[in-house]
Amino acid sequence: MQTLQELDVNYMSGADNPWIPFTPLTDKVFLKYWKVDPVRGEIIVSMKFPGGLELPRTTTPAS
Repeated sequence: MQTLQELDVNYMSGADNPWIPFTPLTDKVFLKYWKVDPVRGEIIVSMKFPGGLELPRTTTPAS
């Protein structure tokens, strides 16, 4: 169990955190990044987009 000193507590008001356009894929999708952990390769985001939006198929390079 973590003690209070070990917990990573973050609070950010939604108004303090801007919506970022998801370009170059589209300018109709917006992302709000709440937490980014580059060491573990994890992100926590909110997405905002209009109903019925269809995005083009994308491919990722084989690793």
